Amino acid sequence: RDLRKLAMLALPLGIRIAYEGLSWGRHINEFTTAWDVVARADCPNLGVGLDSFHILAAKTPMSALDGNNGQHPPNIFATTFADRSRIEQLDKELADYEKNVAERAKNARPDFEKWLASQPAAAADAPDPSLVMQLPLNEAEGPIRGSLLGKPYENPAAVQRRDGPGGKALLVNTQVISVGDVANFKRSDSFSYATFIYVEGAPAGAVFARMNEKENYRGWDLWLEAGKPAVHVIDSWQDKATKIVANDALTPGQWHHVAVTFDGGKPSDQVLTIYVDGKPAATTPTVKAVGDNIQTSVPFTIGARSGGTNIQGVTALQDLRIYNKLLSAADVAALASRTPITNLLAVPADKRTLEQTEALYQTYLNGFDPVLKSAKEKQTAALAEKEKLKGNGAVTLIMEEKPNSEPFAHMLVRGSYMDKGEKVGVGVPKALPQMTDSMPKNRLGLGQWLASKTNPLPARVTVNRLWGYIFGTGIVETVEDFGVMGARPSHPKLLDWLAVEFMDSGWDYRHMAKLMVTSATYRQSAVASPDKMERDPLNRLLARAPRFRLEAEPLRDSILLQSKLLVNKVGGPSVKPYQPEGIWEAVAMNESNTKNYVQDKGENLYRRSMYTIWKRTAPNPSMEILNAPSREVFCVRRERTNTPLQAFVTLNDPQFVEGFRQLAANTISSGSDANARFNSISQLLLGRALSADEIKTFEALRQDAEAFYLKNEAEAVKVISVGESRSDPKIAPAELATWTLVVSSMFNLDEALTK
Repeated sequence: RDLRKLAMLALPLGIRIAYEGLSWGRHINEFTTAWDVVARADCPNLGVGLDSFHILAAKTPMSALDGNNGQHPPNIFATTFADRSRIEQLDKELADYEKNVAERAKNARPDFEKWLASQPAAAADAPDPSLVMQLPLNEAEGPIRGSLLGKPYENPAAVQRRDGPGGKALLVNTQVISVGDVANFKRSDSFSYATFIYVEGAPAGAVFARMNEKENYRGWDLWLEAGKPAVHVIDSWQDKATKIVANDALTPGQWHHVAVTFDGGKPSDQVLTIYVDGKPAATTPTVKAVGDNIQTSVPFTIGARSGGTNIQGVTALQDLRIYNKLLSAADVAALASRTPITNLLAVPADKRTLEQTEALYQTYLNGFDPVLKSAKEKQTAALAEKEKLKGNGAVTLIMEEKPNSEPFAHMLVRGSYMDKGEKVGVGVPKALPQMTDSMPKNRLGLGQWLASKTNPLPARVTVNRLWGYIFGTGIVETVEDFGVMGARPSHPKLLDWLAVEFMDSGWDYRHMAKLMVTSATYRQSAVASPDKMERDPLNRLLARAPRFRLEAEPLRDSILLQSKLLVNKVGGPSVKPYQPEGIWEAVAMNESNTKNYVQDKGENLYRRSMYTIWKRTAPNPSMEILNAPSREVFCVRRERTNTPLQAFVTLNDPQFVEGFRQLAANTISSGSDANARFNSISQLLLGRALSADEIKTFEALRQDAEAFYLKNEAEAVKVISVGESRSDPKIAPAELATWTLVVSSMFNLDEALTK
């Protein structure tokens, strides 16, 4: 009864409970630091005083639903090792630039006064050079007129209108208007746009945009989300994009002035500001990593994005302006009050208010001060370099303690998360060594408790897993289960010694790996006599060296390494190597950011397999066929199977065939003697020279293949065209295809595929 009670508590949390039955009783087999505390069961019948069994449960500020946000906090940005020092240096430079900009904004008054005195009153009537587009949209009838890039503009399209604050206004939810090639800003640019908006209900969609949906939504827009102003600035949705949404919706039936500023000199999470009626609006970011390129070839469009997402719901516009500079808060307030900032110059100096003078000062700083302009250019260049380097890294989710709260959880009655029972706090089973007073009651304390020498189970489990990885089978064969349902250790004293050695070494994993692979046991010959095979067919007595097929990732990496295609760069975002078409698309939801699989190019095709992106509902098929787990559930020990599909992968997968061809090309370039080539390949793939009989076999294969490809050059071209990389064009197609087949045959020997 009590064991069932424990199981009911454990299963909803995905935690395994195990009974080892050795000298110190019951243990939790698997811990995960993603959880913190808690459930308790009274178990007097176990006979060990286990009256408070605590299972780890969540204690994190992360919300239960993350909205499919791949960068949901808490997270950190992980840079590559090569870029880390430069990014740190750029951070210092950016801090200095920020300080210089702030100081200049305080100390530019004398230069501003000189500039202001030199401006003629007529300058107020001159067009603002930063205004790249202005469409009043207040025509009573006829075409839309305005200015585009400083020249008169007219759009002859028939349009629908409604009443606005200064005459008629453009109704945008019933039509899509292509304006043209304007406002194609760079990531490092600063720009602004503003308009008066009228809505009824809660419209949704693109009000206007320069954005291409077919290009992973590259570009920028003004968007309404259930009536709330929102902005996207996108390189590639969703990984390289910034989006913010105003917290409050526009009031239906009223006109509002909405403005957006994009500061290209700021980090991705600080570039955007939304103003409503002249005041900064409270906003919520959903993604915040702009990327390096936001330019697109599609035109600026009113009422939709290029490719779709028309505005839905009554929406009207008037006085649409786009600037190639960062408008200040005073600039935006002036636009909202229909007082263009340039008109302030027409006000006599002795009659300007303090607010008007301050607005002119901000205009001077943003567009006319040469010192500040130079400082901002340097700041923008440094930020652009940092953003480019950050493109080599990736955001990764982390765990974080929920502040100012005590860890707790509820017992779940009969395991149902809907039926909460007693509320309990943090602790460990009384049958196990207790946490000391110096151990905090959080994940740090849990880690200290796990790594304590009074708690040997983590060390035993860890060295057993390492032994299983190196020798093919753990000392306890069920490396995933040390409990009563698991296997008994084949060498219990060896396991104890290894666990103690691991702890005494300071938990040095490399030391333990080196110790195992340099042992006499591991360095034995794998040859087994009939007597040994009869007495110990599974090699549980370790009378010979282990032999088992390499796992999926090392198999792929091995051919990339031997063919010199492998890219050894450490860290960075996941990559998308070759895989058949349609796999992601068959299972993806329309709103998913992994709906479509877009294969990478260049070095990303040849990164180590550990960097391959993994979609749990559609894992990489080659890896899955070679027994890589789906990652939908926790896996400690992989299955080992032997199926025809596995041979199909290692013979025909583009990554393998490309590797075979590249290794063949390297071998051909190294010399012309066939026997030397055979042995060069075998040394790489088998670690030894071939025997005379083996060379005869491969020579016969080579001759047959060469004869075939000389007669069928088109087939040879097919073979050597697999993959993105290209071999030396000086090598004849028939020769390269022949030796590609030789490499393929040798790699697919059991000796090459087996450790």
